[in-house]
Amino acid sequence: MSTTKLYLAIPYARKDELKRLLRLNWDKDAKMWYVLTERVYNSAAAVPFHIVNLRVLFAYKDEAKALGAQWNGRNWYVSQHLYDLYPDKWALFQEDDEDEDD
Repeated sequence: MSTTKLYLAIPYARKDELKRLLRLNWDKDAKMWYVLTERVYNSAAAVPFHIVNLRVLFAYKDEAKALGAQWNGRNWYVSQHLYDLYPDKWALFQEDDEDEDD
């Protein structure tokens, strides 16, 4: 079993139900729910709660928040579902895949 943490954006109202279904754990530092296996990534119960991490500059934080992005104390993120609905809106905040050392 993988020890990789898969963070999920869980609504407070559904936390108890999903704790049982997905065996969620709480990360106090990240202030987010996570599971300790990547297998749950394909679980039908988890799909609506997947997240996409965003790189939001401080100057754009209000714009990102207005679009639905959330801050967990360390990172900006948005649910995969919201990201998929409006992918063009998130282009400004997408994580860089390029290596900056080149």
